[in-house]
Amino acid sequence: MSGFCVNQTGWILERMTVDFFQVELEPDWRVAIPLEHTAEVLSLAWSELCPIPGLTPALLGISNQRGRLLWMLDLGLVLNLPGCGERVGSPEKSTAIVLTQGGLRVAGVVKALKGIVSFDPQEIQPHTHPCLTGQVLQGTTPFPLPILSVERIFQWLQEPTVLTGLV
Repeated sequence: MSGFCVNQTGWILERMTVDFFQVELEPDWRVAIPLEHTAEVLSLAWSELCPIPGLTPALLGISNQRGRLLWMLDLGLVLNLPGCGERVGSPEKSTAIVLTQGGLRVAGVVKALKGIVSFDPQEIQPHTHPCLTGQVLQGTTPFPLPILSVERIFQWLQEPTVLTGLV
């Protein structure tokens, strides 16, 4: 997505922005996911999820989505947010965003969808968490909005400790 601005000489210039899907992981904790790495939003019953014993608690299990198995991931647990680890969403249903990277897919379970936001890439500041690529200040909000690194999520899934549950 792009916008327009006027420079000092009066020329109209195109200003590039990047789109993100803003989601809520905890009541006071939101994260932005690059829209280019999201495929779809799922609403599924917890009964559709098949837990796999012996894995890290952040890997909730797998779900059959249109004949394809899809790993379900608790993004709050991956980011070590306090209060995570309980069922995300309602007791019966959950909402998940399918993340994509190089033909791979995983679904990140979230509490709520908060819409699409756009930022100028120059507004993005660094973040120290290994699964976050940056953060952006939003209007009058005192806390920056963290930006999820989908690439780093897929790298995290490749670590041996994820499959042994020894995180």
